[in-house]
Amino acid sequence: MLYGRPRKFAVGHSRLTRQGYTPVVAEFVAIDDRFYDATESREELWDIRWLGMPGRPGRPADAGPGLTDSRKTALIKQRGRMATYPYVRVYGPCKNPKLTLAGLWEVQLSLEIRSSSDYVQIDPRPFARSVMFYKGGSSSSVADKLTRSSPRLAEMFIPPGQWTAKLSYANASVPTTTGPRMEIYWRDAYAWW
Repeated sequence: MLYGRPRKFAVGHSRLTRQGYTPVVAEFVAIDDRFYDATESREELWDIRWLGMPGRPGRPADAGPGLTDSRKTALIKQRGRMATYPYVRVYGPCKNPKLTLAGLWEVQLSLEIRSSSDYVQIDPRPFARSVMFYKGGSSSSVADKLTRSSPRLAEMFIPPGQWTAKLSYANASVPTTTGPRMEIYWRDAYAWW
């Protein structure tokens, strides 16, 4: 995959134009110098999920009631040849969620996500570069809620290799039996296809 936009469209007339077929020629301007894998990779982190409630993928089904499980760290394997940009979704309930990619960067939000259906999407990809809060069918920018210690969005990339991702947060002010969930998405990147 290559991200960008077509421009300078020109019609290339042919004998088939009368029959409804007209070839078009355009330039394609790439947004960056990377080619991305067609398959999107994903890792999920979560904390404090009471068993017996609806589960999530990768959780043991045979554990007894009342026990909790968590997965606050995960291994990110970027198999490409160039650095790639991930995007992250943080679901509540939690306060001041933070994602740490060990040895690379830490990004933290100074806000509270009160419901498990609400989420913040941190998207540093060159064509998106936004921090949006999705709540109850509406969205708003919360880029001002990134802490000063967080990197600039353009610096939130994952180089090739294996990296440990870690979820940390403070408890939300609402009573709940579950903790937050974080999803990390990325596409391996290459210098050519």
